[in-house]
Amino acid sequence: MKKIIMSLLILLVVILVGIKCSGDRQESLSNSMAAELALLPESSAGVGHINIQNLRESPFYEMMQDNFSRTPFHSREYQEFMDATGIDLRKDIHEIYFGISPRKEEEKAEFLAVIKGDFDPAKIMNYISGKEDYSEIMQENYQGQPFYRIPEEQLAFSFVEQSRLILGKEGMVQAWLDENSSGKKASLSAGLEKQIKSLKYKSGAWFTLDARMFAEAFSEELQRHSEGKHLQALEALQDFNFSMKADKKLWFSGIGNFSDNEKAKLFQDALKGLIAAAKLSVSEDREAVNVLNKIGIRVKGKRVLLDFKMDKEDIDRLRAHRDKIALR
Repeated sequence: MKKIIMSLLILLVVILVGIKCSGDRQESLSNSMAAELALLPESSAGVGHINIQNLRESPFYEMMQDNFSRTPFHSREYQEFMDATGIDLRKDIHEIYFGISPRKEEEKAEFLAVIKGDFDPAKIMNYISGKEDYSEIMQENYQGQPFYRIPEEQLAFSFVEQSRLILGKEGMVQAWLDENSSGKKASLSAGLEKQIKSLKYKSGAWFTLDARMFAEAFSEELQRHSEGKHLQALEALQDFNFSMKADKKLWFSGIGNFSDNEKAKLFQDALKGLIAAAKLSVSEDREAVNVLNKIGIRVKGKRVLLDFKMDKEDIDRLRAHRDKIALR
């Protein structure tokens, strides 16, 4: 089960990181999206959404599939999983909503993911039950339906009909099931609704985070990396969001809010320095340099704004140089 969970998380990362990519019109928050988000934990400091089905329909999906070739989705074990269940997570997952909460002392950060797709719970669990690696999974009943616990990881999951897989911290999964079955119409908190409405794009993939709740983790991460000294201003980051959409181009918009104007300017300078280093590493390819010049970095008071739009040829040109580009 751990490997399947890891595959799902890698899928999420591949889409968010493998397609880093602003249109002029801000997209609205749909009622269906608001309803899904309202069921995420109130304690979430970070909330995100990935519309995989939408991305699959874009001309950039071929590039995504190339990234998949370097993940567990291309393995003998995964092929065995597909043969046994008839499910291909690359095709049968349509959307992912997720929320994360800061860790408590030495604990890992808590998360909840709502994965919407086409599932056959009986086939999946029949496959899992025959695997020794998944023997730690305990089946129980919660609200009259199967509920699966992974005690060692303090995780749990449950299928809701055949269209949702709820995965995450045990208490969070139970709270989602309680709220979903209550019959009450859940609503977004005013603060979270304001954050999400500020996102430029909502139809592709997006993420918003209250960075203050992860200040300690940010500081530790910066100290572990050589690039950290260039990005110390991140310790003054209050919150940030990024969003992207894919049609004939990839559109990206990112906003970081800092504690003061000076820290925002320092971070802008650091980002410009990283882009300059990247351009230097591909200086023999003028077209690649021109693509990097499309990345806009501006400061408005305490905010740093990063945006760009690129077509598939732009992305392919940068990917051809990915081993050369040294962002440090």
